[in-house]
Amino acid sequence: AEFVAGLNDLFGGFRERAREVSEALRGGDVAFVIVTRPGRLAIDEALHLTETLENKGMQSKAYVLNCTPPMPTEPTSGRDVLQRELGAVTPPGLDAATLLPKLVKAHHDEARRGRAAQAEAERLRAHVEAKSCYVEVPAFERDVHDLGALAEVARCLVKRRTA
Repeated sequence: AEFVAGLNDLFGGFRERAREVSEALRGGDVAFVIVTRPGRLAIDEALHLTETLENKGMQSKAYVLNCTPPMPTEPTSGRDVLQRELGAVTPPGLDAATLLPKLVKAHHDEARRGRAAQAEAERLRAHVEAKSCYVEVPAFERDVHDLGALAEVARCLVKRRTA
């Protein structure tokens, strides 16, 4: 009987704490930050999460679009100049004339991915910006795993507030 009474006290305490946490999450002084990536499915999931939170009486007040790719710039030089410049930095045994079309294709592919990411970013921004804070964090050339890289992320997150 003592064991059963102890379990009842234990689980009763869990239920009470869960109820308190649930109420706190619905309070006016609590809001969620939705962090997502600039892909169609990821944006869909973020918007679905927002709707789910709202349906449960919770609010999301900030959106972070993480790892946004930069848009590559178009080369200003002609093909002959590009091939000559590529030839100057191409290791021995590789042919700049053979590499250039592959690099041009890679550049176009990257630009296409950048345009798709921009379109998804615009879709998210249009949905949330009027009622929430919206921030984009660029894709970094290195992993974010040390204090220096975290400081870069922090600068991106607070830039909008200080601008």
